[in-house]
Amino acid sequence: MQAKCQQNDSQGRHRWPDLIGIVIATSLLFAIGAPAIYRSQNYVKTIKCTNQLRQVGVALHVVSINDPKERFCTGAYDYRRDGCPDEIGWVSDIMDLGAFEEPVLCPNTKSRGGVTLNDLIGVQGQPVEPLLPEEQYGQLSVGRCEPFLHGGVDPESAKDDLLPPGSAARRDHVADILKANYNTTYVPSWFLTRWSIRTDYDREGNLIVSKEGPVTDRRGSTGPVRRRDLETSTISSNATPWVCDGSTSAKKDRRLIADLSETLSAGDPLSATQTGGPVYWNADRKVFIPLMPGTVLVPANRKDEKLKPFCLDELPDEENPGDGGMDQKLWLQDTRQWAAEHYGGSEAKQVGVILMADGSAKTISDVDGDGRLNPGFQVGEESKSGYASDTVELTLKVAWSGPCIPSSIPYKGTFE
Repeated sequence: MQAKCQQNDSQGRHRWPDLIGIVIATSLLFAIGAPAIYRSQNYVKTIKCTNQLRQVGVALHVVSINDPKERFCTGAYDYRRDGCPDEIGWVSDIMDLGAFEEPVLCPNTKSRGGVTLNDLIGVQGQPVEPLLPEEQYGQLSVGRCEPFLHGGVDPESAKDDLLPPGSAARRDHVADILKANYNTTYVPSWFLTRWSIRTDYDREGNLIVSKEGPVTDRRGSTGPVRRRDLETSTISSNATPWVCDGSTSAKKDRRLIADLSETLSAGDPLSATQTGGPVYWNADRKVFIPLMPGTVLVPANRKDEKLKPFCLDELPDEENPGDGGMDQKLWLQDTRQWAAEHYGGSEAKQVGVILMADGSAKTISDVDGDGRLNPGFQVGEESKSGYASDTVELTLKVAWSGPCIPSSIPYKGTFE
């Protein structure tokens, strides 16, 4: 019996080192293989996102064919600026075509949806103020938003059963919008949803930004891009950016304010409704300055130059920081609302995928690894800017990022 126990003990002593060796070998193999598996999974997600954006491009062109005004969309996924997102906006446009059976969500982004979900839900005691022209307030009360109380409703004529901001019943209606797949993590460019700046003349004859509203709203822009706009553009449609993955932010207003479903909870990160339009970087104040209503675009004494002094500043590239031209302010498109979160392969830290107006999808390297695509803002290493460096990633060869897209049609008072 003693001999047998000794025999088993001897066998055990030989077995443990073998097991330890197997565990170590397995751990090493996992450590070596796991990054490759992770990269492979991310690459698959990048391909899926790229294909999905191309499908979005096809759908937008179909929308333009069917639209009497030849618009590629009816606006942004933005309740306050455009209207109820199950009836109005690019997401509604492509979903109603039947082009997608699921929400248009990037599989590789941190965002869980559009920030307009917070506008739809609302906050108790705080009216949801419209950012539409007054004659378009009705667009806030269509579709599943019909029973919503908002700041554009006349209190004297308001129905008693309208759902106030922040109410449980209103959240249920928003949840129904999501169940119908009207949600997205993608962010359209200002060119797609606003296209150009609404202009006017002041008393001195200067061409100015219309005083009706900001250029990010319908009040201060000419509205969604039309087919004739592309056809008369001096910029190739292959260089006109339309849609990209949406970035996220730690700011409170970019977090979901209430639970909506099993997959959407309060605190989840949200993406913007569109890019920020024309801005310039004020190096002294270290802030971005938007193009405000009333801003002089072209002085009266240079009216013969039409829009060139404003539209055609010398844009930055890899070797040239650009030139602000007449006003010495380098106006570029604010692209901080876009993200570069895809696996970029061995030659890039990460990449962003952008749908272009011609339906192609371009993969663009995030050279400095900040998760953004800088069109050329000379921000230095100012972390509060949203960009990590001056590195120009959206070069002229890749995408047009100027403040507006000049038309080949003679100027007639507004950007065409």
